[in-house]
Amino acid sequence: MGHRRRLGLAVCALGAALSLVCGTIAYLCRESLFVFEPTPLQLPVAVAAAWQARVPFEIQRSGEYEIQFDCEDPADLRPPAYGGWDHAIRSAGIRWEVLSGSRRIASGSSQTYPENRYSRFGPGGPSRSGHEIGRFLAAAGHRYELTVTVESGDGRLNAHRPRVNIELDGQELSDISNVDEVRELLYRAAKRGSYAGGAVLLAGLAIEVIARRRQVR
Repeated sequence: MGHRRRLGLAVCALGAALSLVCGTIAYLCRESLFVFEPTPLQLPVAVAAAWQARVPFEIQRSGEYEIQFDCEDPADLRPPAYGGWDHAIRSAGIRWEVLSGSRRIASGSSQTYPENRYSRFGPGGPSRSGHEIGRFLAAAGHRYELTVTVESGDGRLNAHRPRVNIELDGQELSDISNVDEVRELLYRAAKRGSYAGGAVLLAGLAIEVIARRRQVR
C-alpha cells in the first residue's frame, strides 16, 4: 500500500471519528435541552366570594412548583400608585389544594406566602403583578388536580384578567436555563465539529481515489 493510500485512509478514519463523536454529542445536547412546559397551568379566576374551580394539569418535570395569583397591571400604573395596586392584589382571599387522584398532597391560601411579591414583563403583552400563595412538590408524568376557592377580594381586579398560575420554582427554572445555555453552545460547537468531520472524511476519500488511480496507471 502506497504512502498516499495510507494517508487517505488515515484522513478518512479521522474524519469519520470526528463526525461520529461530534454528531453524538450534538444529538445528546439537543435531546436534553429545555423542552418541558415550566408553567403547566394558567387558570383565569373571578374575584368574587365563593367562586370555585377544579381543573386537571400534568407535570413534565419533577420539582417544586409555585402557586401564584396575579393580574394585568393597569395601563396607566405609575410609581405613586404601586402601593395601592399591591394592596388591591393582596385583597384577594384564595384557598387552594392540589390532589393526586383522591389524595390531597398540598393545600394553603393567599396567606401562605404573603411576602413573595413579583412582577412579570412578558414579550408582546402587558406586564402582570402578583404574589405567591403556595408551593408543592410534583413528579414528572403525573396528573394532578388544582382546586381554587376565592373567598373575598376587590372586585375591580376582574377588569385586569386575574388568574392563578402553577409554575416551576424560580430558582430551579433559572438553574435549568443556565445549564441549557451551556448545552446550546456545546450543541452548536459539536454540530460544526460534525460538519468538519464530514469534510475531512470527504477529503480522505478524495486522496484515496487519486492514489488508486495513480496505482492503476
